[in-house]
Amino acid sequence: MSITLIATGGTIASTLGADGRVTTTLGGDDLVASVAGSLPVLTHGVEVVDLSVPGSWNLTTGLAASVARVARAALDSGTDGVVITHGTDVIEETAWLCELLARDSTEAGGLVLTCSMRHASELGYDGPRNITDSLAVAASPGARGRGAMVCANGELHHARWVRKTHTTALSAFASPDRGPIGTVGDEGVVFAFDPPAAPPDVPASVGVVGEVPIVTSHWDVDPDLIGWHLSRGAKGIVLDGGGAGNVNGLLVDGVMSAIDAGVPVVGTSRCLRGQVAPIYGGNGGFASLAAVGVIPSHGLSAGKARVTLGVALGIDPDPGAVRSYFDSLGGAR
Repeated sequence: MSITLIATGGTIASTLGADGRVTTTLGGDDLVASVAGSLPVLTHGVEVVDLSVPGSWNLTTGLAASVARVARAALDSGTDGVVITHGTDVIEETAWLCELLARDSTEAGGLVLTCSMRHASELGYDGPRNITDSLAVAASPGARGRGAMVCANGELHHARWVRKTHTTALSAFASPDRGPIGTVGDEGVVFAFDPPAAPPDVPASVGVVGEVPIVTSHWDVDPDLIGWHLSRGAKGIVLDGGGAGNVNGLLVDGVMSAIDAGVPVVGTSRCLRGQVAPIYGGNGGFASLAAVGVIPSHGLSAGKARVTLGVALGIDPDPGAVRSYFDSLGGAR
């Protein structure tokens, strides 16, 4: 049994310094050593890959894509499973990018991202337990073909649904529309239900476009904001609206400018559950936006919609092709 552990920093690899600040100080070998006593046989078969990644809040599209591609390459090369240790802030976006770029490769072994909410100098550090659980999941035959998952606090969440819902609690991760796809505990690894349908397979050579800003709707929003992003080279726009996807009417002229320029616009909602729907008309209502070409995100958060749009643009930037790609994910919510 051989598992590949890809270490990318984060709280799970951090300690408290003399200055009172927490920074990444631990590498993948340190993390494996922290669990060697609990899984002596399995950990002897762990191959460590250390990636030079800053705090997860400083990730770029290129760096996140490199994490996903290293995971895919490991699975394609014969490893029995992959564990990625990661910072919590944007783990859901990296997990979703792994799903989009490497889902087919998980037929060969589990693909699990894990993290910790407490650093290694803190009482109750949850890193070793999460790593132990994640190694068990990655090695489990039942994890094969399920796509990318996040393992934390004894729960498994699929990349499609997982959200970080609390800033600091151990139970920070949830899947608001579905619940955990499985658990890890005294009974071992238990899967509760099937994963969503696989997204379209993406060739490893496809580039992921990073010039995709998220524009958040709010009272008194700057009406020139979308135009400014277009002038800066935006290749796509994600609109983060309220409710069923409605946005302040001040953004509508900018939306039309993007659509007229052939720049795809995707509509999302800040709500944790449900998805955008063409219910409301009027200035900024999502029914009006959909009528002029705004693409529904099919329940994806703004962050995951941005990742998806970046992948879709890398495959084919035509707005019709982008819409088709999003529609291919629609049944998974």
